[in-house]
Amino acid sequence: MKKIIKSKSIVALVLMLLLVQLPFISEAAETSSSKNIVVYFPNWGMYQAGHNNFTVSMIPWDKVTVINHGFFTVDKSFKLASIDPFADFDKSFEHSEGWEQGALRGHFGEYKYYKSQYPNVKVLVSVGGWTRGENFHDMALTKESRTIFINSCIEFLQKYPFIDGIDIDWEYPSIDRPKDPNDQYDRGCPGGPEDRENFTALLRELRQAYDTNNMADKMLTIAAPAGYDKLEGKQDPNIYHQYLDFINVMTYDFHGAWENRTNHLSPLYANPNDPSPEAPIDIKNKYNMDSAMKLYKDTYNVPSYKLNVGSPFYSRGWKNVDPNTGTDGLFANANGAPVGTWDNPQAPGGQYPYFKLKELENTSGYNKYRDDYARVPYLYNPSLGVMLTYEDEVSLGERCDYVNTNNYGGIVVWEISGDDINGYPMTSLIYEKLIGNVPKQKPGIPVLNVENVENTTDNIDNNGNYTIKMNMNSGNNGTSWKLYENGQLIHTEALTDNSPNPQTASYSVANKPNGKYTYTCELINKYGATSSTPVTVTVNKDGGATGVPGTPVLNHDNNDNDGNYTITMNMASGNNGSSWKLYENGQLIHTEALVDNSPNPQTASYSVTNKPDGTYVYICELINEFGSTSSAEISVTVGLPPKATDKPATPVLSHNNWDNDGDYSITMNMWWGNNGTLWKLYENNELIYSAPLTDNSPNAQSASYDITGKSSGIYTYKCELINAFGNTSSNEIEVTVK
Repeated sequence: MKKIIKSKSIVALVLMLLLVQLPFISEAAETSSSKNIVVYFPNWGMYQAGHNNFTVSMIPWDKVTVINHGFFTVDKSFKLASIDPFADFDKSFEHSEGWEQGALRGHFGEYKYYKSQYPNVKVLVSVGGWTRGENFHDMALTKESRTIFINSCIEFLQKYPFIDGIDIDWEYPSIDRPKDPNDQYDRGCPGGPEDRENFTALLRELRQAYDTNNMADKMLTIAAPAGYDKLEGKQDPNIYHQYLDFINVMTYDFHGAWENRTNHLSPLYANPNDPSPEAPIDIKNKYNMDSAMKLYKDTYNVPSYKLNVGSPFYSRGWKNVDPNTGTDGLFANANGAPVGTWDNPQAPGGQYPYFKLKELENTSGYNKYRDDYARVPYLYNPSLGVMLTYEDEVSLGERCDYVNTNNYGGIVVWEISGDDINGYPMTSLIYEKLIGNVPKQKPGIPVLNVENVENTTDNIDNNGNYTIKMNMNSGNNGTSWKLYENGQLIHTEALTDNSPNPQTASYSVANKPNGKYTYTCELINKYGATSSTPVTVTVNKDGGATGVPGTPVLNHDNNDNDGNYTITMNMASGNNGSSWKLYENGQLIHTEALVDNSPNPQTASYSVTNKPDGTYVYICELINEFGSTSSAEISVTVGLPPKATDKPATPVLSHNNWDNDGDYSITMNMWWGNNGTLWKLYENNELIYSAPLTDNSPNAQSASYDITGKSSGIYTYKCELINAFGNTSSNEIEVTVK
């Protein structure tokens, strides 16, 4: 918002405006930094020993700049409402005003007192969160309903003038998420495509309401997803950032026990050895802090100073970790989560606070590892089969260096009660890195690149001659650097300190024989050293594939819906396969040898004839000596055009295992509405069966699958009903075999 000021006292007014533009920094920070240190405060923490019975008085007010009070919600009448009025307004604390009419108690009575002591620390009310976003969609649907909510926010800020603004934590616009039946606190978060426009309108109109009610100094922020798949086509940060003071990017919860393979909660960077899929969602390369922040900054053009990087003060974890898979518990097959001290036992996630994780680091049976690519630690206890992924002081330090080096706005913490109350080492580290004596720090993080190779995409060199180049974009310089090849020091060189300017150095490699060479470097000054992520060069003088094949893509030519068509596999460029396999509805139907002509494109096809009416799902594997890659699924419909006009109605599962033996049937019924042309049945989240169906919309639809010889245990089943318009899922059912 631009204001035109006509005054002879323009200098004084400009100085006043400059002071107004510093709303995010504590009193101690005003002379040294404008970085944000945002911490969420859990209003339920006072009830729970796992949260140290945390209260407002325990916040390290001298080390933070913004406190987000979690949580308020949008009630059924679309008004702002506390989820715990007793804790927020009635509980007696040390600085409560008393019991007379109008006296302020609870967490907000404490905020009022501490704001008098730390007037430059901002306190915002955060609305929503993971479990309490149930009314966002309906509230944002019309201007009239948005106005009800916005007016209630304005009235709240007028009633409690020491509160500095509103933080919207809608998880997530345009995504329809049902409530978790195992979590009594979760209300779900309905959503639809209209949320994209309505979310922007909500932020715009809330900012306008601030201005028209003489509240231009009040803050408006949001918590935003780090997963690109929750942004693209669903939100418009490039538009709505203009209404916000900043965006808290939740660069955590990238992975957890909702997956059946261990991984990192909050990786700083991608690990090239991560077996996560690249399609249809590119989890392997994009589910990390660096990719998420660059998405907002480079794709959506959000100014870097408006973006705060998320840091988790808690863990995620897995149990039943298979020791015969992965490496030291990482990227290993696993099933379920241990119950952490922060968990709801009915819906555990392996969530321990950082102060508890410090104890586990020194507990017998737990081994600590660090991923040199992702730059984060994890704990693995092979005897318990437990893996915990978390943030420690080393990874947090690198996260803060990343903020400084790339000029991001600051750090947002979920959440403050996870820190060790004996000195708050994590929060203190953030303060020292972002706001403390900045020049007295170790160097910025170096980045290695490879030059003079023939294949720059995969760093493949054909003659063994190439250059390793080190770049440090900005920040504290090093006075020397060290280069390591496959863990061995090969080069040391003195450097000139020209802080805070960029710094670069290079080293030429000559006559390397065939093989893979992994390089890392250290940038060193008197305050310490920083390390690069690894970069690998493959010397391949003989040609041919040097790694797993590139990702194949399937397509078909069944434009007339008859039973004769061709399935074609294309791999655009990269490592070729030596064979490919084609699967139809989960069954292998074709295997064929291929010629390796890496790194050129590769194609193959298979003709299908005389298929009966139905829907057929195809997927393929491209294979060589290094491993295999899989395509995304494609569906082919044979027969008359579908009668359905939308995605299928919701299916319902049932079983007949009344005697609890191991022989039973799982039956799917869809009672009325749009039919599916394919159904899939999952057991313990693994696909066990799929079959085509006949579309006879809008009549009922049924299918079943017989299961025999099951051993004792509890088995969870769910199904998907699929047609050309989309898919729907049933609720889960459990079958107990004794």
